[in-house]
Order: sequence, then C-alpha cells, then structure tokens
Amino acid sequence: MNLKLIRPVVVLLVLTSFTDQPTALIGSWKVAESHVEKATRSIIQSTRKDRPDLADQMDENFPSMVEMVKSIVYTYKQDNTYEVETPQGIQKGKWELRNNGRSLWMAPDSRQPRLDSVLELSPTSLLIINRERGDTILYTPANK
Repeated sequence: MNLKLIRPVVVLLVLTSFTDQPTALIGSWKVAESHVEKATRSIIQSTRKDRPDLADQMDENFPSMVEMVKSIVYTYKQDNTYEVETPQGIQKGKWELRNNGRSLWMAPDSRQPRLDSVLELSPTSLLIINRERGDTILYTPANK
C-alpha cells in the first residue's frame, strides 16, 4: 500500500478524534445503571472520612441513596459551564477538557476544582476516574 496516502489519512483521523471530544461531552449525562450502586458506595465511603455519622445514616438508607444517585444529571454546555441537578438543588461551575481530552477539569462555583481522568468519551459513554474518590464510573446520556 502507498504510505504517502496512508499518512495523511491517519493524521486526519487522530486530529479529528481530539477535536470532536468537547462536542461529544456537550449534553446531559447520568451514572449508567450498571455503575449506580458502585458510585453510591463510593460516595458513602468518601463521606465516611469526614462525617462517619452521616455515612452511617447513608448506609442505613442505601436504597434511597441509590435512587438519589440515579436522579443526578450532569449537563455540560457549549460555553464551558455545567450544571449538576441533584435532589438538593442545582450546582453550577465551569468545565474544560485537558491533556488532549484525557482529563476533565471541573470547577464548581462553591468548591475547589478537581481533575478527573477520562478513559473513554464518545456520544454514548463517558468513563472517568474520579480522582477525589478513586473510583471509575461510567456515564451515559440522560434522557430528560
């Protein structure tokens, strides 16, 4: 096969995959059904470090906690802002894909920014490692 023809095609494919990543993130996402219990347990465990009493209450109400996690929706907007809809209200902040789309930086209006690792990003899945909790969670598009 002719290498002169293959090289430009490969370069174009690589550049296109990086350029499309921010576009793939735009929209609403929720924790995938297959990861809801895992995410709930991880949230409870991270709460246990600072608030063991609250974590115990969360454990006692685990089914309700699972339903709460199912209801959380992250909406990433084109202007690099985001909203997280939770039963407690809406949280807002700024987001940015960094490191050629391998990291997701999120700066909530009310907390310190965090940088998560992006393992996969496509129009149908977002797989990240939450560096605060150390867990890997799959998100899928939310049908609002």
